[in-house]
Amino acid sequence: MGTSVDTIQDRLPFLGLDIEHQNGDDVSVEYSPNRFDYSTEFGIALGLQGMLNIQTGMVKMQINPARCSLRVDNSVSNVRPSITGILAKGRTLDDHTIRQIIYMQEDLHQGPGRRRKRVAIGIHDADKIKFPITYTTINRDFEFAPLGSTDAMPVHRILSDTEQGVQYGHMVQNHNRLPIILDKDGVTASMPPIINSSYTEVTESTKNLFVDVTGMNQPDVEGVLAIIAVTLQTAGYALEHVDISGGTNRTPPLTHRKITFDHMVSNRILGLDLDIDQTAQCIKRARLGAVIDYNKIICIIPPYRTDIFGIMDIVEEVALGYGIDKITPTLPDVGTAGSTNITTTLERVMIGLGYTQVMNSCLSSVAILSQGGSAPKISVANPKSQSHTVLRGALMPGLLENLSHNIHESYPHRLYEYGVIFDMEGGTIAERMHLACVTAHKNSTYSEAKSILSAILHHNMGINLTTLPYNMSPYEAGRAARILNDNQQHMGYIGEISKECRQAFKIRDDIVVSGWEVELIFDDKDGLVAS
Repeated sequence: MGTSVDTIQDRLPFLGLDIEHQNGDDVSVEYSPNRFDYSTEFGIALGLQGMLNIQTGMVKMQINPARCSLRVDNSVSNVRPSITGILAKGRTLDDHTIRQIIYMQEDLHQGPGRRRKRVAIGIHDADKIKFPITYTTINRDFEFAPLGSTDAMPVHRILSDTEQGVQYGHMVQNHNRLPIILDKDGVTASMPPIINSSYTEVTESTKNLFVDVTGMNQPDVEGVLAIIAVTLQTAGYALEHVDISGGTNRTPPLTHRKITFDHMVSNRILGLDLDIDQTAQCIKRARLGAVIDYNKIICIIPPYRTDIFGIMDIVEEVALGYGIDKITPTLPDVGTAGSTNITTTLERVMIGLGYTQVMNSCLSSVAILSQGGSAPKISVANPKSQSHTVLRGALMPGLLENLSHNIHESYPHRLYEYGVIFDMEGGTIAERMHLACVTAHKNSTYSEAKSILSAILHHNMGINLTTLPYNMSPYEAGRAARILNDNQQHMGYIGEISKECRQAFKIRDDIVVSGWEVELIFDDKDGLVAS
């Protein structure tokens, strides 16, 4: 870097790296999972070079023509069809660099590799391999010495007896023939995605590397190889293509992509006032290419930047290149003012009245809805569980189920939910927002439930309530009512839950449950208007 440790440490957070701890000149950082090029200090150095204006613009990949080849056998097409590779020459590894490369390999396995299912990486001592090599398949009786062992073992024992075989063997359990990489003499280099051979193990005396990347599709393996290639080049290796013949796979081109960008977009989103030249310089400091074409910027994306998909990603790079610490927070220039959302209002009122919010699933079962007095109307096609077969048409059954699951807790229980329910209207599914509340203790009554409802609708929303007698499940006859608003429109029901319903939900006999459920309709201008 050609600069001090203090300067590097000061700029790391503005590169998107969180500093975990420091011990002298050793700094441990956590990187974002979309920037796997930052999985080694070599990749971080490239980012810092741009931020500190030491080197800007896209990192140029220097890859020499292929002098070695890899043949792909058609038998791998149904097992693990994609492969690519590269040679890295001219550098003797030390322990520190070996550990970094291994850590990067494992991070790539866990991230874009999806625990080796999508992508698996093999790193080998290239001087121990006799080219050309072959990517083919073998049966489970085939033998080789896996990494960490000097004795040859049949593949079926490698899968059952080694740590890697036990952990990753499920990926090939449905295949009789398994993928293998063999050199010219038939010596095993790797059995992807399970384990490498001990024959090609990398040590501190290793000078030249061969890297293979296998997977289920070509874009994935090429993207991962690009990250490895730029890391090895930065570490001082000279790179060389491997000629991959047979099938449809070829030597990875590692070519860049282009995205056309309007600099006014980043100005508007970030609150900056940069001209097109300044914006292009910010993009270059983020180690991307930038060419001005009239009033647009052609952004050139290197192959290892697999995290960049579109315009908003470029905006983020402009922010990094400009310097996040230099951006001053400002209020957005909008023509409207914010206001409290009705959900927030209801939450504050209900919590102030001593109630606890619950959030139940919109999917329920026929039994739960029926026991709670709601006839199921909308079934789910191909349900995955007997507990989630219908869309709920009311909130009350879910609240009663919550009470049944908490009968061992001390009383009183006060629960509420504000959520969506579903109904059929003219052959289509309609969604409505309901508010429901239950109170459970020995002395709970209809009057208590009505006082809570009045506190919410009358005192907080200015709605006068009218109640009419109601005798239907799940409420107790003579202890329930329909709820009407100012316009005499039906809003919902209130009452004490019947003994039969409480027994169905296994709620204690000495506990009385009262509650209500109302439908709320809002508009953007006047708030609550009707039901």
